[in-house]
Amino acid sequence: MFKSRFLDENALKALLIGLLEEKVVKKLLLIIFLLSLFASTIYLEGNLHKVNASAISQETLKSYELYNDGEGRTPSISWDGTKFTLTEDIEGTITLMSDGIILDGAGFTVKGQGDSNGIVTYDKNTVTIKNVSVKNFKNGILLGHYSPDAFMWYDPNPNRPTNCTISNCHVSNNNNGISITGGIKCIILGNQVSNNEKGITFFGVENFFRNNQMINNRINFEDITYEKSDVDSSNTINGKPIYYIVNKQNLTLPADASMVHLEGCSNIIVRNLVIKNAHYAILLFNSSNCKLYGNTLTDNEIGISLHDSNNNSIIGNKLLDNSKDAIEQFDSENTIITNNLIRDNGGGIDSSGYRAAGSRNVVISSNQIIANNGCGIQAGPECTIAGNYIERNGQHGISFWDISNSIITKNNITQNGEYGVSFQNAKNASIVGNNISKNKGGVEIGGVMSDISGCTIAENNFAQNTNLAIRIDGDFKDNRFYLNNFIGNNNGSVQVLIKPGIVWEDDEGYNPSFPQWATRYNAWDNGSVGNFWSDNNLTADGAVYKIADCNIDQHPLLSPMKMNVLDLPSTKVPQEMETASLQNIFIFVTFLPVIAIVGLVIYKKSKKR
Repeated sequence: MFKSRFLDENALKALLIGLLEEKVVKKLLLIIFLLSLFASTIYLEGNLHKVNASAISQETLKSYELYNDGEGRTPSISWDGTKFTLTEDIEGTITLMSDGIILDGAGFTVKGQGDSNGIVTYDKNTVTIKNVSVKNFKNGILLGHYSPDAFMWYDPNPNRPTNCTISNCHVSNNNNGISITGGIKCIILGNQVSNNEKGITFFGVENFFRNNQMINNRINFEDITYEKSDVDSSNTINGKPIYYIVNKQNLTLPADASMVHLEGCSNIIVRNLVIKNAHYAILLFNSSNCKLYGNTLTDNEIGISLHDSNNNSIIGNKLLDNSKDAIEQFDSENTIITNNLIRDNGGGIDSSGYRAAGSRNVVISSNQIIANNGCGIQAGPECTIAGNYIERNGQHGISFWDISNSIITKNNITQNGEYGVSFQNAKNASIVGNNISKNKGGVEIGGVMSDISGCTIAENNFAQNTNLAIRIDGDFKDNRFYLNNFIGNNNGSVQVLIKPGIVWEDDEGYNPSFPQWATRYNAWDNGSVGNFWSDNNLTADGAVYKIADCNIDQHPLLSPMKMNVLDLPSTKVPQEMETASLQNIFIFVTFLPVIAIVGLVIYKKSKKR
């Protein structure tokens, strides 16, 4: 994917949505932004490679530009007054320059050299591409949208590929097989798309997909529109149907799904599926009260994605080797995520969402979150994170922007590449009873303009973190630390560092000096007992341990606290869920004869009448 020269794609989305408060405006501008970004990405991928390819292989790779008056026809491409038809295999790029062009491949092949575009048109209407094989290009078939190179807050080009058709084509061995950028009411029908890096990728509205076969693509089907597309189960991935379910309730999906898209649904059960090589293995958009359990999701880009979807449960799934996040949430509240195995993904669980507020009231419990490249968990405020094994992740074990009113308890947070727990702002948060050991650092709190107050950090085991056990930056006051072990952190040197942030004085400047008021009211004991410090040489009660000015443990412990060993959580589906499902089947089977007899009696009576 092309990366912006200015900002990371995800950072741009976060910045845009963070500026918007009204939900309708937010969605509208997000769609416009994504469309512009996606369009410029595909355009640049195709055209930059096209320029490079023409410079390198100018003599061997031809370019054909076709117009709806027949201009561009060659001995290899005939024109009958209505349509262009291939008369032989060709090597090169075919660009459809006008509205209404029909290109019939007649079973012949357009071949490339691994770069540029095979068959491409930009922002045209009623173009038809059919009966052609396209092999070995950057983009095999591209219905593109032209957008400026530089990032803009709006897309100045109002045109889109509209009412176009791609049918009965064989598209193979390309980077992107079929790509549709901003398509409106396009028809993708009866194509075979195989052995591409990405099979079918599209962005737009009211597009229609039927009878497309996707086979052995690394990522088979990528829909970044989320809504308003017509995709039914006649479309298959490696012989298994795609399930796009729209505005349905009270269903259990079949076990043969190759990917799942729920839009406007409620009370849907998605269980015991095995899904590979999808962009989103399971996507919920504006859907609620759904249960996702017992699924195995591997080698996708994203395992489970929730957008504007509340009150859903993700239980007992295996999410392995997905290239991006195992589970992501955007503005989705009251989610339960428990008993999942989340290992070797690009990232673990990301509930931070587009805005700093993220997804609220999420419960993340009893999961194994191990060896993911990014953070183990990224969360929003008012969350509960309990009883998880969060180990060997490449970045932070747990990361928040705002940890306010959240509880982090009884987690094993070890050997992560950055801090065990990191957050910027907090009020009334609790970090209690965790093992936070052998990470690059223990807990990172705040930043220059952070505001942290009313938090409790107690009964944790901070041991052998490579750097600091606790690093504190910014406005930090009225917090409590007690009954923690601080053992061998920072190679036996200073274990806790407090760095005050900038304190603004007046309209003319600020005071960067040490703000005593910012650290004055933190308590490092509960009034009778404090913490154990391995670098404390005290041998008797009555002495104190100084962390920094106005931050003093008045009652340091002489021996470490005994910490309970945290068991590795189960990743099985709870028995009551499976039992409940079996009971439903049993009840149905048991009463089926009764239902049949009652129905027969009613039928006979009505017939007699």
